[in-house]
Amino acid sequence: MVRGRISGLSVRDVRFPTSLGGHGSDAMHTDPDYSAAYVVLETDAGDGLKGYGITFTLGKGTEVVVCAVNALAHHVLHKDLKDIVGDFRAFYRQLTSDGQLRWIGPEKGVVHLATAAVLNAVWDLWAKQEGKPLWKLLVDMVSKFFIIVSVNEMGFTGYFPFDYQEVCSGLSVDHCSDDKAKNQ
Repeated sequence: MVRGRISGLSVRDVRFPTSLGGHGSDAMHTDPDYSAAYVVLETDAGDGLKGYGITFTLGKGTEVVVCAVNALAHHVLHKDLKDIVGDFRAFYRQLTSDGQLRWIGPEKGVVHLATAAVLNAVWDLWAKQEGKPLWKLLVDMVSKFFIIVSVNEMGFTGYFPFDYQEVCSGLSVDHCSDDKAKNQ
């Protein structure tokens, strides 16, 4: 059962000195230090569970991602976890549509990476509260959840409303309609 409000969000810059041995280097990236913005979420549920999320860069970029996670924290802190997982789409859009940050993302770049770390931590926390590994939480979900997520985001993939029915053909859900596509 999903419970609690997000009461803590911390983020760390974790680096691995891979450039010392040239590990992970290539013609374009000659001195990468594999790095991660490491996010930890806590709730007030009193169960001691934490959600962990990471996103990778090749070194100094992690400093910028850490700043972006901190800049997004006000969209996360004090939110009810049940509301977040009940409408992931709205939560994602809240994170990626911050009026003061959206010009440095969200489709690419720092906001995208910061959002990924936060969302990974939310998924991890949700799975832990359900007492399941993340893969099991996903497998046990109603397939309609994934179809709704997929078809609601079709505008992003370049599908037009007249393609909508074709893409959804054969699916046994009522979320595939031209009306839905027109409103996206």
